[in-house]
Amino acid sequence: MIRFLLALFLLTSSALAQTDTLRVKVDSLFIRASSGLLKYRALEEPSKKALREMPTAIPYLVEKLAIQDARERRELINILGKMPDAIMPVCSAALSPNKDIVKTACEILSAIRDTIKDGHAATPYLLKARMHPELQARGYAVFALGKWGGGGAKEALQEALADSVNFVRVEAAAGLGYLKVTATLPNLIQAFADDYYGVRFAAANSLIKFNNISLPYLYKALESENPMVRQLAAETLGKMRAPEAVAPLSRLLKSQLWTDRLAAMEALAEIDTPTARQLLSSHSEEEPLLKTRLEELTKK
Repeated sequence: MIRFLLALFLLTSSALAQTDTLRVKVDSLFIRASSGLLKYRALEEPSKKALREMPTAIPYLVEKLAIQDARERRELINILGKMPDAIMPVCSAALSPNKDIVKTACEILSAIRDTIKDGHAATPYLLKARMHPELQARGYAVFALGKWGGGGAKEALQEALADSVNFVRVEAAAGLGYLKVTATLPNLIQAFADDYYGVRFAAANSLIKFNNISLPYLYKALESENPMVRQLAAETLGKMRAPEAVAPLSRLLKSQLWTDRLAAMEALAEIDTPTARQLLSSHSEEEPLLKTRLEELTKK
């Protein structure tokens, strides 16, 4: 019995020593990868590479998710975000009551999604994380949901797009661009009327990601009773440079509202097809500001 206990003690001591050695190694590599100190500059990328190629480092890296230093946090996301084996440990961390851990975990999951294209392993965890009371934790979870997709993601993002917090709505609008579910296009068009500029900007960028699928919705938005919706629809069509949008924009060019006409002019100039150029060349303006801008656009 004494021999057995002694052997068990020695085995346990050996395991603990190995664990401590691994922790020291991970900490040492992480310091070199994230400190930003001049003496470690040449070692930054090799240290990141070494950590990414060390699956046994994942538990020790996950322990650092509550990190406060901005540089260290960024590098932690950069390292774990390229380690698909970290998905489940990071998913578990996303359910932490600690807002800092949840935010970092959700950003890591967003980054990991860029390295794998299939599966929805993180979705159930993100659906829970997006209910976090802290606004940034909620926002990062919503954005990650857009990337991971899966059952419940569409409804969660639609709900988040009506959140009372600006940041959450911005992340929801951005997330919908990655989710790319056609049924959410009306939600993105509706976001053009949001009071917060960031939400409108994110919605426009997401509509662009849908490519031609979003065109009919944008054409309809050009006829909205809300001037801001009309003008953002025109701006988005200009960024998409869709030749098919010239005809709908030509109708907005006849609006009584000068801001509508300006938006149409700018969009037509970006589309820059022969038909679009002809429309601008034949268009005339009495409004001094628009007249000057029209001259600038037609000289290009």
